[in-house]
Amino acid sequence: HEMNAIGRELYKSIFLGKWVAIQYKNREQKITKYWISILEIDSQKRRLKVKGFNIILNASVQDYDIYLESILTAEVVDGTYCPLNKKLIRAIENNPGEFDFLFSEKANMAVLDYLEECNRFDNTPCAVRRLLVQFVDNDTLMKNDRYPLSDNQFKSVAQTFQNEVDHEQAKYFPTHLGFNILGITTTKGLFILAYRRVLLDVEHRSLVPDADVIINYEFTMDGVVYSIYKYLPEEDRGLLENFMENQERILHSIASNMTNPENITTSPFFVELQRQRPVDLHAEFKGIFDMYAENRVTVPVKAFFGELKNSSRRIKNYPITLINNRVNLDQLLAIHKAMKYPITYVQGPPGTGKTNTIINVLISAFFNEKTVLVSSYNNHPMNGVIEKLRELKFGDYPIPFPALRLGNFQYVGKALDEIKDFFVKTKKLSVFEDFLVRNRQTKETNVKALSDLLELYEERIDLLERKETIEQLIHDGMPMKYSVDIQSGQLNEINQRLEEIGVISNEQAFALLEDDYENFIKFVNYTSIKHIQRLKEPKYEGLMKILDLDDLQEKVRKFNEYLSDTENLKNFLRVFPIIITTNLS
Repeated sequence: HEMNAIGRELYKSIFLGKWVAIQYKNREQKITKYWISILEIDSQKRRLKVKGFNIILNASVQDYDIYLESILTAEVVDGTYCPLNKKLIRAIENNPGEFDFLFSEKANMAVLDYLEECNRFDNTPCAVRRLLVQFVDNDTLMKNDRYPLSDNQFKSVAQTFQNEVDHEQAKYFPTHLGFNILGITTTKGLFILAYRRVLLDVEHRSLVPDADVIINYEFTMDGVVYSIYKYLPEEDRGLLENFMENQERILHSIASNMTNPENITTSPFFVELQRQRPVDLHAEFKGIFDMYAENRVTVPVKAFFGELKNSSRRIKNYPITLINNRVNLDQLLAIHKAMKYPITYVQGPPGTGKTNTIINVLISAFFNEKTVLVSSYNNHPMNGVIEKLRELKFGDYPIPFPALRLGNFQYVGKALDEIKDFFVKTKKLSVFEDFLVRNRQTKETNVKALSDLLELYEERIDLLERKETIEQLIHDGMPMKYSVDIQSGQLNEINQRLEEIGVISNEQAFALLEDDYENFIKFVNYTSIKHIQRLKEPKYEGLMKILDLDDLQEKVRKFNEYLSDTENLKNFLRVFPIIITTNLS
């Protein structure tokens, strides 16, 4: 199992162009810490030819031959850089069997590494400290391709990275070195709005800039979360999608909205950034590789990696109901698929309509009498969803929509107050059952036509992606015999099918949606009231007693105990079918 973990780290270091920290037992049985960059792998002798750097001695980089069996631990040093070893990468890709002893489950490794990286950037960053404050402008840094470090500077940065490797259960992701492009000085510290990531080139003892600019939409300082939207008006937020091209306009917009524009800093300096790590996915994913090594992989893990084939069964199509029409065809397709399948993952940069898509998924799920768990690593998107649901109104009256925001003590306490408030306001109201039945029947009429249209749209997306891939392969110089065969065969078939489907517009889809908003919002209001009024039933007597407790701590404790019982939870979801909370809660 240790060799699997070591192989995974060596694989990442080769394919990502990073150094890897190892503990190595030499011939004298002494354990030494090295950083290595892999040059060659001799699979026969199970030996590596590497460039090595003794982190303890801080010596210069040298060439070594080391044996795999003598490596005790290995971990990629995230903030480092070495040129990609293209020759070795080609050898691994072209002769996979030769390296299986070291790199098993390569495809799965790639998937998990990608998810780990996504997880890192999903978490709000915080500045740790400025460092190497020597004024070198962005253009010079990019033109020279690197920034040389003194011995002391190099030693300081390298030791920071090694400390993180040694610290097994880190509260933070590994330190991230950045070069400031745009920051704002606040009372709590410096909010780094835009920066260019820099990596430590160990062999040349220098910092190497990344071409891409990273935007921090949120930043934590001294426990306070600052949002970029506090400084940038809504109409200018699209400028962030191409920061370097729009840099002057962004700077002007932020300055126009600040009382003290002098707090904006474009001074070039290096900074250490960290992101909190609520869950150590690196350690969690090791458990998955152990499963594969011991041949005890569970069905859900196999399904996750696409190792199970779906049986061909008809999946029911459900009505889609929208609380607003601020969705496009892609979002409509996401809502449609969310109704058909058990799990939906919504991702995308700010401003792409994630919250609105989720709201419409929840409204459709509510109409179809489904229960939903909405979850994220962060509180911010969860709070955005519940706030939008609480804004729903029937005329001038807030709708008691039966969704609850749970989580820590504070959120549960607020939710219990909401339950009691909803019950008091709705217990004597009348609900017109005939109206509910009629509205449901009307909505179900156009289900099949809309479903068929969305499935055609999905097929069109798939065909266009396949067409683009084939055309790219031909453009990149595929051998003539394959090129002619693919163009006359697959490409022709794809083009013919695309012509049959034609263009599908938003208007076509919306024409198949029932669009009587007043009637539908009335339906949502009455159905919500009906849900809350279920609390009158005898089976909820225990819950109602908890709501009447005066001591908040006791009330929250009793409520958590109540939900830990499976039968109570099922009953609770009859009233509140939508639960919103963070993953950790």
